[in-house]
Amino acid sequence: MPLDPQIATLLDQLAEAGGKPVGEATVAEVRAAGWDWIAIAGPGEAVARVEDRFIPGPTADLAIRIYTPAGTGPFPGIVAFHGSGWVVNNLDMADAPHRELANRSGCVVVAVNYQKAPEHKFPVPLDDCTAAAAWVVANAATLDIDPDRVGLCGDSAGGNLAIGVSLRARNAG
Repeated sequence: MPLDPQIATLLDQLAEAGGKPVGEATVAEVRAAGWDWIAIAGPGEAVARVEDRFIPGPTADLAIRIYTPAGTGPFPGIVAFHGSGWVVNNLDMADAPHRELANRSGCVVVAVNYQKAPEHKFPVPLDDCTAAAAWVVANAATLDIDPDRVGLCGDSAGGNLAIGVSLRARNAG
């Protein structure tokens, strides 16, 4: 099967950048290289409103970014946990896909910058995401979100966190 042309272009860009493979790099090197994804992703599309905030977490204040689509609320809400390999990414690195998610879904997207390993080992990231999801539901009215229509999503490590938060919420009733 031939390689998809978009993937081939991405692989060429990564090869040109000349960085070390992730398995051979230090945490600092991987984090520094992560900033290159912003240029690869391209500029994020416009949304009606973007707001950066800090909310209380179990062990530290957590940065969140709120993306509000065009239209009139209350909107459904999505609490989004970015991928990171548990170590790397942040709100800026995941900005473009979160903007697109808000526009395509018509939902307010609340992206959460949970604390990363190796400095913050399990269960800290899961605790952060659980607290952030609860905060979104508790503050839905001020976010123009319908509290009965809040979902979770994530990619890579963020997908794992979304599942963990969902299981915790189910188990708590």
